[in-house]
Amino acid sequence: QLIKVSREKICEQQKLERYIDVIRINVLRLLRLVDNFIDIKKFDAGFYEFYPRNYNIVMLVEDTVLSASEYIKKKGIEIVFDTDTEEKFVYCDKNMIQRIMLNLLSNSVKFRKESSSEKSKILVYIEDEVDQVKICVKDNGIGITKERQNDIFETFKQVDRSFTRNNEGTGIGLSLVKNLAKINKGKISLKSSVNEGTEFTLEFPVNISLEECCISSLEEDITIEEKIDIEFSDIYD
Repeated sequence: QLIKVSREKICEQQKLERYIDVIRINVLRLLRLVDNFIDIKKFDAGFYEFYPRNYNIVMLVEDTVLSASEYIKKKGIEIVFDTDTEEKFVYCDKNMIQRIMLNLLSNSVKFRKESSSEKSKILVYIEDEVDQVKICVKDNGIGITKERQNDIFETFKQVDRSFTRNNEGTGIGLSLVKNLAKINKGKISLKSSVNEGTEFTLEFPVNISLEECCISSLEEDITIEEKIDIEFSDIYD
């Protein structure tokens, strides 16, 4: 309808492109919402497609962070990646690890302190603990109250339930992250203080399989750039 009206009024090309961009963003938001609901139902039913392979999780996480860094920097946020090891192989699903990382990064972007004079920062660092690998995503955002921390990973729970919150959300994202980590034999925890920031910690066992599963069709069909567009679609401009 927007495009039809704009063509009838012979509006400027710049305005037409803006209308198309609005449509595209909302389609991505709907896609993300539908995907999340479907995935939640799969978890409830005890069924989820799992395509693990032996991956250098350090490189996998670093590539994901670097791919999202350009978008994050455009929001005026400083992002840093650090690791104490360059190679650590884990038998995991690449798409799930990417989705976990993008969800945690988008949360840090959404809940930054916009009015603060302090520069927003996100630190992603990896620690080699021999028999397991620890991945941390730390920010200096608005933080989470102790009361909310107990149910933050529950489905449909939101940190900010007010009508004036800056970012919309369904309360599904972190529940999905917890389930995705569990499928990969990992776990997630958090530390947070109001107005000081939040730190999510992922722990995965170091294991290698001699029998690798086939690569999923999703891995071949969707690029990391498209995954970023979908995961970050509910962050308002």
